[in-house]
Order: sequence, then structure tokens, then C-alpha cells
Amino acid sequence: MAVNYCNSALSSFSYRLLAHRLLPQDLHKILYLDADVLCINDLSNLYETSLDGYLYASAIHTNLTNTTEVINKIRLQNFDADGYYNSGVLLMNLDTIRKKVKDTDIFNYIRTHTLLLPDQDVLNALYGRYIKSVPDQLYNFDTRKGGIYETISFGEWTTDWVMRNTVVLHYCGRDKPWLPTKNSGRYTALYKNYFQMTNKLISAALLLPPEKVN
Repeated sequence: MAVNYCNSALSSFSYRLLAHRLLPQDLHKILYLDADVLCINDLSNLYETSLDGYLYASAIHTNLTNTTEVINKIRLQNFDADGYYNSGVLLMNLDTIRKKVKDTDIFNYIRTHTLLLPDQDVLNALYGRYIKSVPDQLYNFDTRKGGIYETISFGEWTTDWVMRNTVVLHYCGRDKPWLPTKNSGRYTALYKNYFQMTNKLISAALLLPPEKVN
């Protein structure tokens, strides 16, 4: 099936699922990150995760959303999958994806199903059983759920632990730390601190006055 990738009808979420069609053929692996993540430690271990026999590696927020997990399995009929994967941090095995992920399968599923989180639903419904699980507390930490993480770890995954061990913080949901409102949460200040440090470094390199953070 020939797809016009410049067609406005092809919404942005499709590019994540069809990235292999746009990337160089000699690229074998790539790590996709949503725009609302903050990397605070080394990504090397995640990137070097073995994907033998898998299309992707991703994290499940299972312990945070047990009820939602059951609903998603029923809704998507993907009972063979380990859970409902979050597509905001997605390690891709491009060689295998090029062989198994088909445009027609994706677009047929989109046309014939009602989707709540379009690309994430398609990813889980069609390819959930080919995704390797990585720990969310390390690689896709939902910043809305800091208190829950601390509770389910019996007090181990505190903010100090996160700063030392977590690699990717994911600012899921509508509240974002860069918004003038709806920016509450224990990890908002951390984002603002990184923003200021980055802004100062860039400004110093370019000899520009730093921007102000909200």
C-alpha cells in the first residue's frame, strides 16, 4: 500500500508507528521519546536493551492502573500481551519492524475501531505481544503518580531514589510543567530547574540573554 506521508489526513500519531518507513535503511535501532519527558540519567542501558525476538521495548504502568489494565485488555482484545504499554518511550527494533509492521494493518485497524489513545491503542492491539517490558520506575516514570510509586515500593522509590536511578520522567496527562497554569506536582520544580540550567548554557554559548521560566 503506497502512503503519501505528506498528506494532512495522516495525523502525527501515525508517524511513530510508521517511523521505519521514513528512517534510513541502514539504521537498525532507534529510541523514540515523547516531547513531555525529561531525561535525568544515562540512557545507554535502555538503548542497549536486547530486542531479539521483539519489535519494541516499552514500559507498562501496571501497578499504577490495575483496573484500567483489565479494561484495556477487554477493549483491545490483546489478552496475550503482558499489559498496556505506554508509547511515550519506545525502543524500536527497526530491522524486525520493517518485516512485520504493515501500513495496511495499521490503517485498517484505525478505520474499524474506536480508539481512545490512537497510536497507543494500535501499538498494543496489534503488536502488544511483541513488546519487551522495561521497568517504568526507571524508564517511564509517571510524574503524576510519585506518591503511588513510593507506596507500592514500600517507601523505596522516593524522590531521592528517583534522582539517583530513574532515567526518564514522563509528564503524562494534561498538566505540564511548562504551562503557566496546571503545572502542579512534585516534579514540576525539577523540570523548571533543568529548563533554567539548559537555558543558561544555551544562552552562554550563543551570548544571548536567558529566557525567563514561568
